Amino acid sequence: MKIFFCDVCNESIPVKLVQEGQISTVKGKMICPKCLPVAKPAWEGPASEGADPVAPAPLVVGSAPPRPSSSRGGFLLGMLGCALGAAALAGFVFLRQEAEEDRRELHESTKGLSALIQALADSEQRAGDRRAEEERRFGGLETELEKSRRALDAIQELRRELDAETKRWEGRKLELEAGFAKALGQGLEPLRSQAVRVEASVAKASSEAQGLRNELARLAGRVDMLSGRAGESGPVAAPAPEGSGAAEAVALKDLPPAVSKQVELLKEADATKVWAALSELGNMPDPRVIPYVIPTLSHGDPFVRHQAMTLLGDLNAKEAVEKLIQALGDEESWVREGAYTALRKITRQNLRFDTHASREQRAEAKAAWEKWWSANRDKVLGT
Repeated sequence: MKIFFCDVCNESIPVKLVQEGQISTVKGKMICPKCLPVAKPAWEGPASEGADPVAPAPLVVGSAPPRPSSSRGGFLLGMLGCALGAAALAGFVFLRQEAEEDRRELHESTKGLSALIQALADSEQRAGDRRAEEERRFGGLETELEKSRRALDAIQELRRELDAETKRWEGRKLELEAGFAKALGQGLEPLRSQAVRVEASVAKASSEAQGLRNELARLAGRVDMLSGRAGESGPVAAPAPEGSGAAEAVALKDLPPAVSKQVELLKEADATKVWAALSELGNMPDPRVIPYVIPTLSHGDPFVRHQAMTLLGDLNAKEAVEKLIQALGDEESWVREGAYTALRKITRQNLRFDTHASREQRAEAKAAWEKWWSANRDKVLGT
C-alpha cells in the first residue's frame, strides 16, 4: 500500500484523491488541493531570460511568499523535507501499527470482557433460577413441616384425651371391680353354705350306700352258704390276660387293690361296667394291666373298644400294636380314629390313614401299617 504526502505541508494525501486526479504535480512535486492555490503561482512565475528555472521552495499554507534561494538550498530543503516526511511517515506507521495493535488487544480484551460479562450474566441467571428453585423447594418443605407439626399437635392432643379417658375408665373399672367383688361375695356366701350342706348330704349318702353295699355282700354270703354253693364256688377269677400264664395270673395279686378291683370288672358282661372300669384304670395308669386290657379290643361294644384303645395309647402299650393295626378295619369310623391315634402315640410314626376314606383306600393304608410292623416288630418290642 502506497502513502502519499504533500510536498508543501507534508500532510498525507488520501489515496482516493490521487485516484480521482485531484492532486496536482508541479515540477515533480505533489501538492494537495489546500496548498495548490498558494504554491502554484510561486513555482510557475516568469523566469529570467537565459537562466535556468529554479524550483520554488516548499510553501506552508498561511506563510509569507517564498524568497528566491539558491539551487543547493532548495535541494537541501527538499532533502530535509523528505527526511522529515520519511521520519513522520515512519512515526505515523509505527504509531498506526501501535494503535492497531492496541486496538486489536483492546478488541480481544473487549471480547474477553464481553464473554466474562456474559458468563457472569449466565451465572447470575443460573444462580437466580437455583435460588428460585430452592425457594420453591424449601417453601414446599416448610409447608410439609407445618402440616407435620399440626398433625403432631393433633396426635399429642388426642393422646392427652386418650390418657384422660383411660384414667377415667381405670377409675370406673376399679369401681366396677369393687362393686362386683362385693356383690359376688354377697351372692357366693349362700352358695358356699348350700355347697357345704350338699357335701354333707353326699357324704352321708355315701356312708349309707357303703353300709348298704356291706349289708348286701353279707346277705349274698349268707345266701351262698344257705344254698350250699359257698363251699363249691371259689373266688371270682379275673379276665384271662392276652397270652396269660401262671406268672401273669399270680402277678394280678400284686396289683393295688383298687386296680385289681377294676381289672376284675373287665370280665363283666355289662358293657357299661367294662367301659367304666377302663375309664377308672385310665385315672390310675399302671402298665401291668396292659395284658388284661388288650382282650377288650375285641369287645362287642364299640364304646368299650374305643375306651380300651385310648387307655392302651396312654400306657404306651407296644404289645397292643398288632391288635391296634387290626382295629384299623373296624366298622365304626370313630373307633378306627381311636386305633389310629393310639398307634401314632405308641409308635411315633406318621403313616397316613384317613378314617373316612373308601374301604379300598383304608385297606391300602392298613396294609402299609402291617408292612411297617412286620419290618419293625422286633425293634419296637425289643426282642
